[in-house]
Amino acid sequence: MKTKKNTRKTRKIRKIRKTLKNKNKISINIDFTSKDRGYKDLMNPRLTNFLFENIVKGNNLIQTQKNKPFFVNKKNTMRLQAIPVEKWNLYPQWDNILCKKYNDFITPLNI
Repeated sequence: MKTKKNTRKTRKIRKIRKTLKNKNKISINIDFTSKDRGYKDLMNPRLTNFLFENIVKGNNLIQTQKNKPFFVNKKNTMRLQAIPVEKWNLYPQWDNILCKKYNDFITPLNI
């Protein structure tokens, strides 16, 4: 029969293993309203190490985590994940891309 102490210890070990196993996810605080528009936060050594380690592992796509949006007009947390991608599923032909030009700045594409 497991005691309460052993159960707590097991939970702690599971939590540690889970954090060690999930090296392909990171969350960083970014202040986009600062003078440098968040550049200093993006050049954080923790983030650069995350990028280099995952590229070495073969995780070549860095993206936001599912259902974890971020805003660029305030201070918030950006949650990123690294995944391996061997090929892209979308290979459109130039004939299939329709562009409408509203002005010199906005050109939406319809693929």
